[in-house]
Amino acid sequence: METYPNSKESRGYAYVQYDKIEEAKNAIDALNEKDYKGKKLEVVAKIDKKDGKSTKPTTSESNNLFIKNLPSGTTDEKLKALF
Repeated sequence: METYPNSKESRGYAYVQYDKIEEAKNAIDALNEKDYKGKKLEVVAKIDKKDGKSTKPTTSESNNLFIKNLPSGTTDEKLKALF
């Protein structure tokens, strides 16, 4: 999980890596646009940058996820429990 250096509070986003692509796809299906503590999560395949340009893989191409819109107070432990 990404945190602010001084306070160690969540920046509201995180990256999660699964061992298998199917696990990542299941997490997207289960948690994307779901309410978590009053915030609507955005769970998508991680965007890779090649030559300075963003390319967005389909869920079947990546086991790395980007999670956006995490509520304040989310910790690594809470994130692991959710995913």
